[in-house]
Order: sequence, then C-alpha cells, then structure tokens
Amino acid sequence: MYIDNYKRDKTNSAILAVNTENINNHRNTLRQKKQLKEHLKNQEFEISQLKKEVLELKGILSNLIKQKY
Repeated sequence: MYIDNYKRDKTNSAILAVNTENINNHRNTLRQKKQLKEHLKNQEFEISQLKKEVLELKGILSNLIKQKY
C-alpha cells in the first residue's frame, strides 16, 4: 500500500482512496446512514407517543364501561 494512493477523510479521519469518486461515494454513504438514523429515531418517538395515547384511550374506555354497569 502506497501512501500516495490514500488520504484521510476530513469529516471522520477514515483512510480513503484518493479517487474523488470513491471519496464522494463514501461521504454520501455516511450522509445516508445519518439520515436513516435520524428517521428511525423520529419514528421511535412517534411510536412511543402513539402508545401513550392508546393507553390513555384504554383508560378512558374502561372508566366509561365501569360507569355504565
């Protein structure tokens, strides 16, 4: 491995090939992974909020049923 053929990525200090296309592909991949993590985190939050709402509705319905009987 020749040092002339490799270079460090400024954003994460990873060793990459000097080929511009490879560097751009690598950065795009990192960006996509970050976006996917953010999307999954947002979905996880939304799911937890929906679970809370369902539990609240369950409590309301059980109280209404108890009042009828």
